[in-house]
Amino acid sequence: MRERDRITAAASVLAWAGVAAFLVCLLVRMVAPYPRWDLLGCMSVSAVAAAVWWLRARGRPAPGGKTADFPGRGGRGTSRWWPARRGVLVSVAFIALYMPFEALSASSSATTPTLAAIISSGPRIATVTITKVHYTHRKTLKSIGTYFVSGVTVKAPGPDHGTVERLKGTVEQSAPPRPGDRVGALYAPDNPEAGSYLGRLSALRSLLGGPAPPGEFGLLALYGLVPLVLARLSYRTATTCRSIADGLGEGQPHTLRVRVDGATAGSFHRPFPSATQSPRLAPGLRLSSPGGSRDLFHERCLDPEGLASALSNQQGWLYWVPMAEHRPEWVTDAVLVLDDGRYLCGVTPLGAAPHMLQGEPLGGPLPGPEPSRAIGPYALWHPRVHLPAAVAYAVSFLAVGLIAAGAGYRNGTLESICLILAAAGPIAGLLSIRFQRQRYLRELRRRTGGLTASVPNEGNSV
Repeated sequence: MRERDRITAAASVLAWAGVAAFLVCLLVRMVAPYPRWDLLGCMSVSAVAAAVWWLRARGRPAPGGKTADFPGRGGRGTSRWWPARRGVLVSVAFIALYMPFEALSASSSATTPTLAAIISSGPRIATVTITKVHYTHRKTLKSIGTYFVSGVTVKAPGPDHGTVERLKGTVEQSAPPRPGDRVGALYAPDNPEAGSYLGRLSALRSLLGGPAPPGEFGLLALYGLVPLVLARLSYRTATTCRSIADGLGEGQPHTLRVRVDGATAGSFHRPFPSATQSPRLAPGLRLSSPGGSRDLFHERCLDPEGLASALSNQQGWLYWVPMAEHRPEWVTDAVLVLDDGRYLCGVTPLGAAPHMLQGEPLGGPLPGPEPSRAIGPYALWHPRVHLPAAVAYAVSFLAVGLIAAGAGYRNGTLESICLILAAAGPIAGLLSIRFQRQRYLRELRRRTGGLTASVPNEGNSV
């Protein structure tokens, strides 16, 4: 297990700074000639930072490396129980990554051979008049509603003063166009055969290297509120565990002096499950005590064997609140507080197996704010769990790099493939981690004899 140090934290910040810079470059200059060296530079920064993070997180702590402290109230070095908010933060990361991807998709679709021909022949932007409407198709998208795509002929100023060019093009509007309507046009007066772009003037200026149109800014700003709200809710609901009672339910708590003895896994239910609820398969620690043991199951983002190895033979106190009515597969909230002040939140079984010690009820109030900081945050899983996901992320990153380098320019099929790979890579990576982790936990449960819920559909546990 590796805890957060300053270099690892700095690498995380630098990687996300590269993503933010990537988005800013696209918004400031929506369309530019390939290769986009500004975008490739931002990607290089993120790639180096991610590599440093991965190597530091997997390797041994550097000699003399300092662990970052997260001061809490009252001057104590408390930190929030970070796995409780990890699911929300993963969603935030996905939404945040979509923003530069959406901007890149819009930029690449606008960078076409037609645009290159217009630019090479001397582009001009002007407000023109529609003289004829050839066809109009009504389209509907959930994101923007109903709009109309029309093929029109427009009257535009020619290369010489007083001359007029008749250009054909396609225009998208919220209402069907009519002859005499005015619309913006980007074209080459000296080369009308190169084609034209029709639309709002702000959108046409972005095609000549200007900033993204206001609609794109507004859409991204509105979309960006989602991760900000989710992150805020995550930080508000995550447990700080300034006292043991923060991680326990109501009732008479029990305590047991324990020692970390190894890793385990098990499937269990929360009390009073619904008829359709499937048991949850989770990693855990085997805690030994004179005369028996108990299991403490924790969040699936923590590697049980890596965690057990890092905490091997560490001693502390386990706190939980028993229930008068229970079934063997039911669990209750629990907190493990090690002698050095670190804490681990989780659940412990309520069953009364012969080896499962029931601890001693506390005669008085719970101890004071003994927990000082959460265990973790880096207890990485075995490489076999993350290797397929790492490959998927690498393929997605490479696809984005190919788009920024112009590999799909003049080749719509290759560009479409790169966009699909870039969008599907992170999703495939998460699904792969979920599948590989499920297999790993099942094997660990068989090896260690972990808790098995006596209910059907165990294979569908999440």
